[in-house]
This record gives sequence, structure tokens and C-alpha cells, in this order.
Amino acid sequence: MPADLPDALRARLEAADRRAPLRRSVAPARARATPLTDLVAALAAGPEQVEVLAAALERIVRALAEHFPDNLFADLDRLAGDAARRHAQGGTRALSAHVDLVEAIFAKFGRHGPIRFRYVHDFLYGFDWARWVRRDVRRRAGVDPYDTAFLRRMLARGDELEAEIARDGPIYGRLRGPGYRNPFRFSREPDVESRVLRAMAADGHLPVDAHEIGGAVRFDRDFEALRRTYVARG
Repeated sequence: MPADLPDALRARLEAADRRAPLRRSVAPARARATPLTDLVAALAAGPEQVEVLAAALERIVRALAEHFPDNLFADLDRLAGDAARRHAQGGTRALSAHVDLVEAIFAKFGRHGPIRFRYVHDFLYGFDWARWVRRDVRRRAGVDPYDTAFLRRMLARGDELEAEIARDGPIYGRLRGPGYRNPFRFSREPDVESRVLRAMAADGHLPVDAHEIGGAVRFDRDFEALRRTYVARG
């Protein structure tokens, strides 16, 4: 049974949603991402978890808005389900430590640092994770896209990219000007990004179905090559 949310908490979550970047959904059946109120009500097992889960999701949305203000899609259903599971298994401290890592990833790759990506899509929808798993399937196949092991690897990869940027490397060099970084050989302008991700979601071709609580995950194909084919469709 969905949990009842106190009026004050409901107002807090609604305010957090309003502050978030567009919060659109890749889901074929809806344009907007699931409201935080609905996620907390669906996932919280009791009064204590209502407040803890709400606070965790508020932190994630606040960090997303701060570091990726031009982000297009922000489906948090699967991430919220993972957060609720972590709290159930490890308590408030485990959940807080997990959110610390998510916040650190957003800060590492977002607009305030030298990497300066435009979107959080590659993390949230699993492109980064699927690429990492495919490099060593035997050892990594059991690692979930939001597992601590992968989040720590994301932060380590961010450190590597920052070092390459400091050297002004050929792929990750210093940005000249205020724009965002795109290391891919295809457009990631908003109209293209929006069309491609929604089409991939409709076809069941995203690495992570982040728009569903307990959504499916896949690493059985080269998602970068697949994404290029969607871009080329125009």
C-alpha cells in the first residue's frame, strides 16, 4: 500500500521537483518524469523511511539541478528503488553514504568542473555502466548500474579525465570557452539527444530502464554503436 505523505513533506518534494531541470521522461507513455511524491509514496515502507527516502531524493535532485542545469531527462524511478532497498538493508547511514557518492559524481562531471558534460544521461540510463561491464563481463556482469563499486569507478574515471584535461590531451583537452564537452563523434544537441533517447527507450534499447522501478538492465550490445545508428536516422 502506498505511504501517506505529510502535507509539509509533500510540499517540500513538490518544490524540489519545480527546482529540478526539466525532469522529462524517456518513457513512451508519459512526458514528465515520475514526481518525487509518487516515488516516495510508492517505495517507503513506513513513516521512518518516508522521511529518509524523501531527504535522499531531495539531495539527488538538488545536485542534479546544480551541476546539470541543461539536462533533459531525469527519470529517477530505478535509482529511487535502489535507494529504498539500500535503506531497508543498511539503514540511514548506508543510504546517506550512497547519496554522497551520487552527489560527488554529479559534481565531478557537471558544469563546475573541467570535464563539464551537459547531461547526466550517460550515467542515469547506463551507457557508462554498460561500456564498463563489457570490458570485463566475467567479473563485472553482476555489478548493478548504481552499485557502490561502479559509483566509485565513475569517480576514479573522473579523476583520470581531469588528469588528461590538465595535460590538454587529444580527446579530453582543455575547453576553450563556456560550452559543454562532447567527446563523441555525433551530435548531442538537445533536439538530437531528446529524439534519440526517447526512440531507444521506446524500442527497449537503453542499457538501463531508469524510468521504471526495478527497471531492466542490459550490457549485451555495443550501445555506443547503437546510439550512433539512432542519431543517423535523423
